[in-house]
Amino acid sequence: MLFLGLLFGTCILLGVVLILCSNKKKYNEEPSSDLKTGIEKTVNIKDVFQIDEIYNGLIKELGQYLLLAKIEGTNFSVLSEIEQDARESELIEILSRLDYPYRFISNTCVADTSKEAQKIIEMADLTTNENLRMYRILYAGVLEQMRLDRAVLTQQTIMVIPGSTPEEARERFSILASSLRERAAIIATPLSRTEDIYDALQDILTPDKIIRPSKIAQDGVLEPIHFYGKEVENFVQKIEEAAGNAG
Repeated sequence: MLFLGLLFGTCILLGVVLILCSNKKKYNEEPSSDLKTGIEKTVNIKDVFQIDEIYNGLIKELGQYLLLAKIEGTNFSVLSEIEQDARESELIEILSRLDYPYRFISNTCVADTSKEAQKIIEMADLTTNENLRMYRILYAGVLEQMRLDRAVLTQQTIMVIPGSTPEEARERFSILASSLRERAAIIATPLSRTEDIYDALQDILTPDKIIRPSKIAQDGVLEPIHFYGKEVENFVQKIEEAAGNAG
């Protein structure tokens, strides 16, 4: 019995020694090249969107140029059945004549009410009537809260037109947009700014996100967590002032 106890204790001791040796070897290993040089690994846009470049309103992808445009126009749900059939026939005829590939991407995303909230806050700053000023501040707060709660959704459709050169993509879009406007009462607006293209890509891939890439870049924030302390502080201060005046 004593022999078995000694054997069991010896096994435990050997196990502890092996673990300590393994940990020591692990800590003494040469650090990786990234740690030695202080280089931080980041995710490139190519790894996410498979895009070579976004410049001057065009996406360069796999040797071709893509032009993105937002589709707006008639709400088919308010048209009669005859009118719907007529519009659909026009669309089919227009698209069937195209001799190049095209894409329509339709999805539902969170409506960005922050822009309107910011406008109302600016109006409140210029308002001399305290009751109206308080109302506008509270109204802006409701709009911002709606965005945070993802309470308002909107449907958007993006049209993608390819071309071997930027000029070809723009010419194709110009002809197609003219036909859609004149024959089907559909408005196609090209996304000419790089910021708008980034925002559209986010709406397509992550439609539930409420922080816009263009806003992040404008504020100089490139980390995954974004908190605008000064903006929140000013907003809370205005609400407290409005509540105090109401009391």
